[in-house]
Amino acid sequence: MARLVNWSFIWSARVPPKVRLFALGVCRNGLPTVMNFERRGVKIQGACPWCGSAQEDILHSLLRCPFPRQVWALSHLRWSIISQGHEDPEAWLRCLHRMLDSEDFCRALLTYWFLWGSRNRLIFENLQDSTGIVMEKIRCFEDALKKQS
Repeated sequence: MARLVNWSFIWSARVPPKVRLFALGVCRNGLPTVMNFERRGVKIQGACPWCGSAQEDILHSLLRCPFPRQVWALSHLRWSIISQGHEDPEAWLRCLHRMLDSEDFCRALLTYWFLWGSRNRLIFENLQDSTGIVMEKIRCFEDALKKQS
């Protein structure tokens, strides 16, 4: 029997639906990382596009790899909160939701979203964003969201 999971902490976040759906994919460990492909029996030639680690999983792509760590260092969010030692993506996001206020939780979700987009641009378009570019995209997106409110 499947367990019922309360996803209201994601659905109530004041971010666009596409970012909420992405966050759900993070929680369910459903993003197409090297480790997730291997877990499903799909052998691919690949590694983390930023650092070359063959152990690319969701937490590596959004938090542990040197590139995301540099992006997080530029954000005003406290690293001690962001880097909580969870091995499960859902537990990690739930912990952030409890520890951050609503605005900072939304900023964290947007940071994940733009990090994933940067990762995909590197893989599919061979375009390497700088950490400053990622932060500027996040800031511009936040400003646009505030203007819509």
